[in-house]
Amino acid sequence: MRIASYRAIVRNEIQSAITYRGHFLFSLAGTVIYLVIASFLWKAVYAGSGSGEIRGIGLERAYLYVGIAMSLAGVLQTSVDWTLNRMVTNGDIFRYLCRPQNFVGQVLAESIGDGVVNCAAVGLPALVISFTLSGAGFPDLVNLLLFVPSVAIAFVLNFLIDFMTGLSVFAFQSSRGVINAKDTAIMVLSGALVPLPFYPPGVRAVLEWLPFQALYNAPARILADGQAGIAGALPFLARQAAWAIVFFILARLFFAAGLRKLVVNGG
Repeated sequence: MRIASYRAIVRNEIQSAITYRGHFLFSLAGTVIYLVIASFLWKAVYAGSGSGEIRGIGLERAYLYVGIAMSLAGVLQTSVDWTLNRMVTNGDIFRYLCRPQNFVGQVLAESIGDGVVNCAAVGLPALVISFTLSGAGFPDLVNLLLFVPSVAIAFVLNFLIDFMTGLSVFAFQSSRGVINAKDTAIMVLSGALVPLPFYPPGVRAVLEWLPFQALYNAPARILADGQAGIAGALPFLARQAAWAIVFFILARLFFAAGLRKLVVNGG
């Protein structure tokens, strides 16, 4: 019965999201423009490399990393951090807390509904465009199948990171600054802007053990690395799962602590 109630939340969120078709149309258009510009940019970067490779990575593979990361951007962003900030400042959080469902489960179900629509309307088309513009062939089937659970874990992990960031509103009454700092850290440290293999070896070694790499770097590497297969994907999946477990535990602890000092400014 409880699982059915969460499915209903997901279904309602999907129905609500698809009513805003213009939003997805402009989001896809913006993503396509970015992918086209990125294609010219990376071609220009590699044109001056001489050898055709940078740090052992060719143009097709480098562009795929960036294209896949961009395809995932709209899918992974849950905005639950901003949702929590709004809930606390206007008092809506009490409406959620009074429901029989678990609070975290409710906001996760809403995020899943949005994520499903974003995946179908923006993520998948952008992924196809990325492979087309890169000139790479269709990805290996094994890597494609491994990419799916990697994205699912990345989504849950990103939700937990956003959720914990949003919990800062309990302490500061507004989490805007913390959210902006978190977004900047993810863009720089996750491989979303620049593939992690392009970083200096020492920096890369550190970044590959941080939770941020599990969001964009791991799925992108699994799908773009050609014949990496199961053996190549397992370390990425293991680190993703480990960080998801860590943040799940932390989110529960921080949420319980936050409720004890909850101050609502709204009515």
